[in-house]
Amino acid sequence: MKRMIIFLPIVFIGLGSCQNDRKVSAIDQTLRIEQGEADTTIEVYASWSKEPVLVQHVGDDFRPFIHPIVAPDGRGVLTENSPGHHLHQNGLYWGFTRVNGRDYFHHPGDNYWKRVSANVIEKAGTTVQWQTVYNLLDEKGTPIMKQTQDWTMTQDSGKYFISLEWKGEALTDITIGKYDYGGLFLRMPWKEGINGEVVNNARQKNGRAEGQRAMWVDVGMQVEGRDDQAHIYIF
Repeated sequence: MKRMIIFLPIVFIGLGSCQNDRKVSAIDQTLRIEQGEADTTIEVYASWSKEPVLVQHVGDDFRPFIHPIVAPDGRGVLTENSPGHHLHQNGLYWGFTRVNGRDYFHHPGDNYWKRVSANVIEKAGTTVQWQTVYNLLDEKGTPIMKQTQDWTMTQDSGKYFISLEWKGEALTDITIGKYDYGGLFLRMPWKEGINGEVVNNARQKNGRAEGQRAMWVDVGMQVEGRDDQAHIYIF
């Protein structure tokens, strides 16, 4: 058996003035985690927020995913969950399209996933951490791969810094097929006519950046509740 380890630093940046024009202070950088009802969510709160600024969903037989992610200044939600035209897209998640011929990207449920554990590692402070462990199931319901996601989140100077270490452990012989997309995926609340722009490290923008290899990509979008663009950088 072989283990695959991928480390993915992800940076989320909300631009614009801070909520209610408050000044960013040291105390504003603290975060805390609370378990949701029935232990199906892990919720991250900022010191200034009464509602969670990030929610990790950890259903028993549903792919783990993150939604919502609230902009660091509190103005607007930067993710979207299961829009009508793409029901399988759930905020921020990981899903391969071809593992032993089975599609875990387009099937967040349907006897494809089984939770092993979901734990809070670091509950409060300037940095919080949590972990999810899930089995990927074959058509008979037998686990073929165990995937572990270790998440770390820090808030600093009006920005979120979120990193993911993904580990996959083969429980049988595994073939991951080539496909146009798969792995880490982010669904933002885009719709026709929205004020948005994409640019990558090669300074390719919008349509020119589509499908291109890049060390990082910056997606700016004027989501509901904002008069400017909030930005998500993925490295």
